[in-house]
Amino acid sequence: MTILRFAILSAIAAALTCSALLAQDSDFLYKEEFLQKAKTLDNAIVNAASTQELDSLRLVINTIEAQYSRRKDFLDKALHPESFASSVKSLRDHLEDAISKVFVIQTQSSKIANLESDLALLIDQIDSLNVERTKAFNDLRAAQRSNSSLKEAVNRLKATLLAKDNLIFAMIDSIFLPFESGLLQGGDVAPTELRRKLEESNALSRVYEIANDNLRFVEVMKLQGKDFVPMVDQYSKFRKRWSVLQDKIAEASLVDGRGGGTKSTRIKLQQVAVDSVITEWNKALMSSLWKGIMAEFTAKGIMIPPFDNGATFKASIQQYLESARIKGSDETVFVEEVWKERIDKEWRSTLVQESVMGAATYAQLDLAVSEFAVKTLNWKTAGAIALVFVIVIGTILIRARRDRKAAAMRPPLRR
Repeated sequence: MTILRFAILSAIAAALTCSALLAQDSDFLYKEEFLQKAKTLDNAIVNAASTQELDSLRLVINTIEAQYSRRKDFLDKALHPESFASSVKSLRDHLEDAISKVFVIQTQSSKIANLESDLALLIDQIDSLNVERTKAFNDLRAAQRSNSSLKEAVNRLKATLLAKDNLIFAMIDSIFLPFESGLLQGGDVAPTELRRKLEESNALSRVYEIANDNLRFVEVMKLQGKDFVPMVDQYSKFRKRWSVLQDKIAEASLVDGRGGGTKSTRIKLQQVAVDSVITEWNKALMSSLWKGIMAEFTAKGIMIPPFDNGATFKASIQQYLESARIKGSDETVFVEEVWKERIDKEWRSTLVQESVMGAATYAQLDLAVSEFAVKTLNWKTAGAIALVFVIVIGTILIRARRDRKAAAMRPPLRR
């Protein structure tokens, strides 16, 4: 009996032990099964390509939550420090983020298509303006030879160059817009795609072309006075826009990280070429400007020290005024006919631009000329008054002397 009871108890203990081991093994498999399903679902969310596909995965999350919620307490312990609820919430959060991103991508695809269409239209318009530009240059040369319709030809060419300038930078802005607004992302893809678009649109070649056209215009035209105002303004705006574009290209190159390749090298060479022609454009524009101002003085026979920029122009005028003070020379022509009538009336609007001289510097120089004119006028006035005084006194003395002589020559009165 004792042996039989022991055997029964041993069998029960063995059964309980085996049951416990099976239960432990079942719990481990249950946990692993949940984790595997969660991981598979998470990968499916990552790889989903449409909002419809993601919506179907929302139903899968709900199904898994209902299936495993029966042993929620066990999973809370088994997943510590995570929990069953936090794991499900993580899946739902990931799903919502993925839906937002896929929606943006789908929406932005149409935006990119629209931008591509706009870019193609801009390129067509620029190409059309190339034909107009060539015709306008030919018309200008013909007008200069015959001196007929010159103003009309100049205005048409200026308008064409300005329109082309604006179109080219609008085209470049449309190229960079998808990258700057985040429509295109993804490591090395963005800078590679950017270089491809710059190459296909010949963007930098077109920038070079419009800068070179402006250089030709300055070289062909004989600009005067206020003619320089829009020309200097256009150059300044072009220079600033090019500077921004250079920074964008440099930033894209840094993102790329490699900085090599045929396209990258070609773009860098094109940048150097654009810098060079812009420098020549500015040099020709400023040379024409300062030669025009110098001609105002030489036309009136006034020889002042040479100058080729705002600083040297100011120094030249100051040096001339100081020399005139020392000599005591009459500078009416300089002050009245050249400075007031020509420099201040015709050239001031150009000279006050910051890239030429600046309003503050011009005001200082104009004040110096005005003060010189006042001092010269005061000296002349004082001299004139002194001369009048001498004449009046002389006249009085002469008349008094003549009266005495007349009195002496009269015969004495008879009594």
